[in-house]
Amino acid sequence: MRKKMNNITFVAMVGVMGALVFASNYLSIHLPAIAGTTPRVHMGNIMCLLSGFVLGPIPGGIAAGVGSLFFDLTNP
Repeated sequence: MRKKMNNITFVAMVGVMGALVFASNYLSIHLPAIAGTTPRVHMGNIMCLLSGFVLGPIPGGIAAGVGSLFFDLTNP
């Protein structure tokens, strides 16, 4: 039988996964570009997928969205 988590633990896990998504967006490799902005390969997408697998589709999407939101707000 699967044991259910209580609400405080679940909210804390969503927050931790959001923080991991935010932090992993800074781990990137910048690629050379011919024109325009420089493209980059970053670990943020992998953490978004991992949060969806670990927490489920709705809470994982919320964690990925919040982490990406804060990265977009703080990235110049």
